[in-house]
Amino acid sequence: MAEVLSFLSFNPSDAYKHLDNGVRSIESLPRSTQDRVAAIIQAPQFQNWIASPASEALFINYNSQASASESPSFYLYSKLHDSVHQGPGSSLMLSFFCRSHIEPGDLYFGAAGMVRSLIGQLLDKVPQLPFQDLVPRDPARAKSVSFLCGLLEDLILRLPPDAVVFCAIDSINIHEENNSTYEEFEEVVETLVQIRERTASAGCAFKLIIACSWNSHRLYKLIPDQKREVMWLPVKVPHQGGLTTARWKAIMEKNLRLLR
Repeated sequence: MAEVLSFLSFNPSDAYKHLDNGVRSIESLPRSTQDRVAAIIQAPQFQNWIASPASEALFINYNSQASASESPSFYLYSKLHDSVHQGPGSSLMLSFFCRSHIEPGDLYFGAAGMVRSLIGQLLDKVPQLPFQDLVPRDPARAKSVSFLCGLLEDLILRLPPDAVVFCAIDSINIHEENNSTYEEFEEVVETLVQIRERTASAGCAFKLIIACSWNSHRLYKLIPDQKREVMWLPVKVPHQGGLTTARWKAIMEKNLRLLR
């Protein structure tokens, strides 16, 4: 396993540090962020995504100018990670925060870096997953986005049918503006959507959630069911009120029990 994580340039402490540092009470967030989180989790699309025992996809355009650490998705993913960690033993979460990996020298820079991180997280959390036959002998091929996407898909399909995989990607729309790399990120999203579709009829439950800090204008189109699986929050979200840490915990405990 150590050799594979090395081939992926995967470091668990780097992969999880944002989630570990992000879990906190919603009451400590700015009121505008609280309102957006409340609007998201009370929306029919989110309710269906979290409660369904089957593979699902959700693309959220939350339209916020908040900093990365105070964004609705940062809180949402951190708490989701915490709830999944404390939930059924067959549940696990993979995550990637794009705004934390935008520098060329970053370990997980680019589309290939994103997929390497997701694969590394999966193998770190499911070390018994068979993978030796999937690792290429050619190091150059192992750096290809297409190869890495195929590897991630093959690994997910090898999980037992009672497994539930939450896959959370944050702020991927920052890559929509760069035409030189956009196609690679499009391939990643297409792969994640394809995994959702392939696991819908057999295999584990794959719960894909992608959030954008401002409205996506390209990648959201890759989501098949626009009405059911894409959310658009307005610039101004009415005050929601009543969302507390205790209420979040109750919502998550109820819905996680519905998962297989």
